[in-house]
Amino acid sequence: MPDAVARILTTVRRLDEETTLRGILDALADGAASEDLRVALLLVDQRDQRDRGDLRVYRHHGFPPSDVPAHVRITSSVEMSQAVVRCQTVRIGAVGTPDPSKPRFLQIAPGRAGLILPLVVDQLAVALVFLDGAADTLKWGDVVEVLVRHGSARLESVTSQRTVEVLTASS
Repeated sequence: MPDAVARILTTVRRLDEETTLRGILDALADGAASEDLRVALLLVDQRDQRDRGDLRVYRHHGFPPSDVPAHVRITSSVEMSQAVVRCQTVRIGAVGTPDPSKPRFLQIAPGRAGLILPLVVDQLAVALVFLDGAADTLKWGDVVEVLVRHGSARLESVTSQRTVEVLTASS
């Protein structure tokens, strides 16, 4: 566990140092990937509150070429829809038979488990972090959840700071 704490601390420090939205997202993606998991960071692209919108792939790590994440509709998976609408973590279990209606990267192989963690800013999911790892321990999920929660706080802070800068500059 000391190694995990060191990795968390390294990523949290990097998140704290970043001053751009892109930098925060990159730090989060790198930190999650350091847990030796399949990771996809997907940006929520909603046209308005009624439209569930799309998920655009920002970064991914550890996927074989046949399962590389692609841009998808949020509604292409019940789990992704739940994570976006409820702004809560969603667990995904292994499937015995592939589900052709679900994106390939979300199809969890036997012996593995998946999580979808939302990055939340102002009570809205702005991105999803998908993780896939060994099912025998979900401790990796706890580690990445800490990073995602801190990443959300940093995104909100930088967004607020930018808003204040814009408003005070135009006065």
